[in-house]
Amino acid sequence: MPHLEDVPDRSQDLIWSARAAGYDNDVVVSAVSTCREGAVSDRSAARDGLPTPRRYLAIAAISLGTMVSSIDNGSLTIVLPTIADDLHVLPSAAVTLVTVYQFVIMISILPMSALGDRIGHRMLYQYGQLVFASATALCFVVDTLPALLAVRTVQALGAGAGVGVVSAMVRGIYPRSRLGQGISLNTVVATASASLAPVVGGFVLSIASWRWLFAASIPFALLSILCGRAALPDPAPGVHPFDWQGSAMCAILLACGLGGLQCGFYRVIIELAA
Repeated sequence: MPHLEDVPDRSQDLIWSARAAGYDNDVVVSAVSTCREGAVSDRSAARDGLPTPRRYLAIAAISLGTMVSSIDNGSLTIVLPTIADDLHVLPSAAVTLVTVYQFVIMISILPMSALGDRIGHRMLYQYGQLVFASATALCFVVDTLPALLAVRTVQALGAGAGVGVVSAMVRGIYPRSRLGQGISLNTVVATASASLAPVVGGFVLSIASWRWLFAASIPFALLSILCGRAALPDPAPGVHPFDWQGSAMCAILLACGLGGLQCGFYRVIIELAA
């Protein structure tokens, strides 16, 4: 039989009250212990994914963020000649708008993942979407290529923050038994958005200025922020300090590696063309 001292202090008041009312002490202690075990089981079950109403809203949040990032970059390739004419630059210079975006995302994913472990995945994802939406709004008003490149760099940092933690958030959204389904759904959203991006870019360019291609993604980014605020899981931040030196070295290494490969590729193309 369990004893009174085996039960936590906050449960002893209930036991003493029940004992004063004439209930058998052993029966009351057993009932309280059973309730505690059930509560622990419920908390464990709650950590195994989100409940279904909230889960669907969280899925919508990360799906919208993935869709906006993929479409924004993919659709830009269609409007590069128009941007080059409008900004009075060479078409080869306008290509850097896509190159810089992809380059910054690649070198920021790993540092952003580590930062998400430190400050919380939900916080980093939300701030990343906010930075992305703000930079996208600035893309609508800039009128020079250097300014547009700078804004695209900030936009890529926001997108990298989301990409860096989205896989970790999928693990918190879905139950363990459906984790594969969650990863597959996020992959389908990313690939389908990349496939639809040229269609979206061509459609927007046929009815409006190329600047509206950036403005059209802002409502979806804001909707992702609202859905994420209401539904995304918020695990406790890590206790280890953020490794600034390691993150900087990782970014520099990736930048040098990718930059070297790209320069080498362009050199081979030039030599073959000559």
